[in-house]
Amino acid sequence: ILKKMRAYHILMDASSIQMTDSPVADPVKLGFDVLSKLKCKFPKSYGGRTLNLIANLIKIKMQSSKWTKETFRKIPVSKNSTDAAVTKMLDKFSTELYFANPDLLPMGIIRNFQLTMKVGITAYSPPAFSAMGFIIAAVFGDYKTAEMLGEVAVEMLDRLDMQAPESRTRVVSYCLIFHWQQPMTKITDMFQPVYRTGMATGDVESAMFALLFGFEMSFISGERVDVLEQRALSNSKIMKDMQKKNFYDMMDMYWEAMRNLQGVSMHTTTIVGESFDEAAILTNETKGKNEMFLKLTTLGVKVVLASIFSEYQTGADILTDQFDVAMKQLLGHCRVYLWTSFGGICCYAAAHQQSSKRHKYLKVARKCRKLLKQWSSQGNPNCPHMVKMLDAEEYWYRGKTTKAITTYHHAVELSKENKFTQYQALANERLGMLLYECNGGRDSSAAILCFNEALQLYEEWGATKKVEQLQAQLRHTYL
Repeated sequence: ILKKMRAYHILMDASSIQMTDSPVADPVKLGFDVLSKLKCKFPKSYGGRTLNLIANLIKIKMQSSKWTKETFRKIPVSKNSTDAAVTKMLDKFSTELYFANPDLLPMGIIRNFQLTMKVGITAYSPPAFSAMGFIIAAVFGDYKTAEMLGEVAVEMLDRLDMQAPESRTRVVSYCLIFHWQQPMTKITDMFQPVYRTGMATGDVESAMFALLFGFEMSFISGERVDVLEQRALSNSKIMKDMQKKNFYDMMDMYWEAMRNLQGVSMHTTTIVGESFDEAAILTNETKGKNEMFLKLTTLGVKVVLASIFSEYQTGADILTDQFDVAMKQLLGHCRVYLWTSFGGICCYAAAHQQSSKRHKYLKVARKCRKLLKQWSSQGNPNCPHMVKMLDAEEYWYRGKTTKAITTYHHAVELSKENKFTQYQALANERLGMLLYECNGGRDSSAAILCFNEALQLYEEWGATKKVEQLQAQLRHTYL
């Protein structure tokens, strides 16, 4: 069986990309069959596999409270070729589950993790540990344990004297784990070395993920729009050279969105241009995991644009329609911040404007606020300013304007302290609207100060079109 492993991996790759001449119809079925031959067996029925997964998750939950870094540092390195073959196949198998049956994805990851604990570290233990950290974060919400597993996975890379999937291990740790406990501004610089390592070792897929996720964290962290626009263009070219359509579609979408913010495009919340047309993504039925991610990411960016360009109902309608789906599909990913923070603002603001949908908007807005509060209470350094913004919006909606004003001032200070420029700008703009409303439009001097601060910050961020829009509003409404 060991002599046939290379052929089995090639067959799984061929079937997973749906080659017409592939002799294999189902890579997941092939994975189960090969693992069985390697004496790594799973229940045969779907129900049995589901029960097995639940039982293992319960076991992991009970064990995780006792784990320390020393627990894993004591694990020896395995030199057994069969162990290496099993963990490599489990790694491949988990990738196929991710695309074909994500509900069973933890099954392969947990088995690989458990095998490492039993027989020792192999080349495919580090990605199993980082993926295990992702499960701990996404399923249990235990972000400290998840961070520890991500750090242990990175440490394992240094212990191995064999080539390991380093880029994938680091991509999962940096994008799906560390942002729950570490500032994103610190993590963004880590992705470029991961990209270079991936390209050097032939792990092009992980290299592309490093470019994409590094860009997204920079976007959320408040990198200048013009810098992001050039970076999106450069990333897209690399991805096209590598013929990675799923990646360059995403990057082209971001590029068009940056052009919206700069005013290069005539659009605000509609993402369409020479390289990307949202209609092709949003109006067609999604057929797979990649299309679903592209659709939800496009919708998330539209929500950001809606909050920035004050088209709140557009963003609120997206959230009321897709929020639960997005939270399930983007579980653990940093993209959830786009939906919860900017989306929460859209829903609260739209609730002021649209009485017929007020209940729906408020329900989703409060879901966003609840999630952000949970993450912040567990030490997440990237969302305290988001929490304060939605707290202020809740006070505003309930008519507690004094508390709303005080809380929005706090949100401004937190955004400034953590250098989230776009949030600081938006918080000043919403505070200006609140102050103007409180004074009935009579004495708008305090509001004007906030609007001017917002203008300066939007300009600093590079959102030229927003600056022009807000200047026009100041002339015609607030002055």
